[in-house]
Amino acid sequence: ARIKGLADNLRPLLSDSALQVRAGAIFALSRLNAGVDPTPLAGMLNAPEPSQRALAAFVLGELGNASAVPMLMAASAAPA
Repeated sequence: ARIKGLADNLRPLLSDSALQVRAGAIFALSRLNAGVDPTPLAGMLNAPEPSQRALAAFVLGELGNASAVPMLMAASAAPA
């Protein structure tokens, strides 16, 4: 019940205007096994700011989903 409450409090952050907040919410909800879609992180790999792209890559890596490897490889080869 406590984890459900945490997830309910985190879900509104998925639509926050700050990319960093959205990425953090995806990470936290994933760690809570709260059924979050990590797909927005792929789009964040194309963010205008290098720090935002780095955060998206970090979160994707921390989630440990093997399906993210091709995206991370492509992002690392893209010009900054």
